[in-house]
Amino acid sequence: MFIDARTLGPSQSFSADVCIIGAGPAGLAIAMELGSRSGLRILIIESGAFEDDAATAALNQGSAVGDPYHDPAAIRARRFAGTATMWHTSDRGSLGTKYLPLDPIDFEKRDWIPYSGWPFNYAHLEPWYQRAVKVCGVGPFQYSTQYWSDESSRPWNLDGTDADSAVYQLGPDEIFLRDARTTVEKLENVRCILNATVVAMDTDPASLAPDAKKVKGLKIRTLSGVSLSVTASNYVLATGGIENARLLLAFGIGNQHDQVGRYYNDHPVMTFTKLVPADRSFFNRSAFYDRRPFRGVDILGRLVLKRDAMEREKLLNMAVLMHPRPAKHQWRPIEAIRRLNIARHTRSIKPGFYRDLFHAIVGIPWIAAYARKRKRGQNFMASGWSRWPDNSREYRTFEPVFYPEQSPDPENRITLGETRDALGIPKAVIHWRWRDLDRHSASRASELFAAAFRKAGVGELHTLSGGGFTPGTHHPASTTRMSDDPRFGVVDASGRVHGVANLFVAGASIFPTAGFANPMLTIVALALRLADHLARANP
Repeated sequence: MFIDARTLGPSQSFSADVCIIGAGPAGLAIAMELGSRSGLRILIIESGAFEDDAATAALNQGSAVGDPYHDPAAIRARRFAGTATMWHTSDRGSLGTKYLPLDPIDFEKRDWIPYSGWPFNYAHLEPWYQRAVKVCGVGPFQYSTQYWSDESSRPWNLDGTDADSAVYQLGPDEIFLRDARTTVEKLENVRCILNATVVAMDTDPASLAPDAKKVKGLKIRTLSGVSLSVTASNYVLATGGIENARLLLAFGIGNQHDQVGRYYNDHPVMTFTKLVPADRSFFNRSAFYDRRPFRGVDILGRLVLKRDAMEREKLLNMAVLMHPRPAKHQWRPIEAIRRLNIARHTRSIKPGFYRDLFHAIVGIPWIAAYARKRKRGQNFMASGWSRWPDNSREYRTFEPVFYPEQSPDPENRITLGETRDALGIPKAVIHWRWRDLDRHSASRASELFAAAFRKAGVGELHTLSGGGFTPGTHHPASTTRMSDDPRFGVVDASGRVHGVANLFVAGASIFPTAGFANPMLTIVALALRLADHLARANP
């Protein structure tokens, strides 16, 4: 059931067993799991509605200091389905995202990475990963290269090197945009209040017990001036990596050890090398690294460093995607058109928009040539290129795209600014820097990949002067990180805020470290785990 808060009378109140703040993938996964498997009364509070609204989106405004970083408003979505509305990975004619679990090493304490280590290991989370792939609408929980390859798409033979191959599964955004909406509408014990923003969280003072402090209720407002109140037995904050920290800071909750907002990280993107294959026939033998349908799922191959190489060289985790490129003057306008099309679909102008527009206009002859080739069934784009024969005639090099893990750093953080949004909450300030450990890890990894490609006879990896660097892929994480010790984290291993008996946090903000992997499968797995915990706590 959906309720538009703007249509309600003044000072109405709502109650529930579990109140979930935020209708993004994390909040929706919890709501659907509890709503369909228990008799609990579930209430979702969502700041937006089903479509973008400029006034509502303005509540995301903030600032960034340090190294160049994204505008905070450009990397968040304040509407039903949250950041799923911003996904841009192509998946069978629609948009979606990449799904994969974190690696076992990502959960472990690594002595060369300060503040690393989760409260539990990979094996502990695996049962929820197996459930998460079903919720996300992808294939089986299976990520071996043998399972996802055949005679027409074999990974490169990298035996005896520090490199290896692995896969992503791709899944559609419709799971959260369409299917979750239908489910919430049908479930009688689930209500979702739209256009409703939490502006205050009232708490009882702690008693003699260390975790006896409780959230008593929420105060909610609309931009049109309607005020509501909500009470629940348990509350889940699921508003994203920036907003979870911002709200806790604004409400003065969970920050007794100055940990809220710290360890902010993202997944940067680096393009600073080119791979010249040993012979052009490699393009016809590299379908494994292209997006392709297989066993009913879209798959994308990637390159990674082996665990012993990361341990020996003391490196962060990393993935590399291989994009074949024709001559630069041919593919640059095509890539510009691709990004412009994404901007049109997401209705957002990102940095580089006007540069892309310039390259698209200047490259009209090459775009026309591409259109003719595509009509004949050939593709210059970053995905789908392998399905057409004799690619060796079109392509010259591979462009490796590096997706490195970012190290946890307490000085990378969210703080509150001096200005406030339209509802009176201080705006977020992102403090972000790309540290020496991160730079060294990416540079050294490229050397190991170069040696692996040379040894395996794949080709020569050349470092380019300059190169491209994007500070993140809109995956803010770790700002309310898990830790058994409240001095080094905001929530415990169950996701409960230290010192508060009935307040939980969901989403990538609770990751102690984020690895290189797209976070969505882990977000959903942790959400299902939290749903199980809440079901047991509310029999």
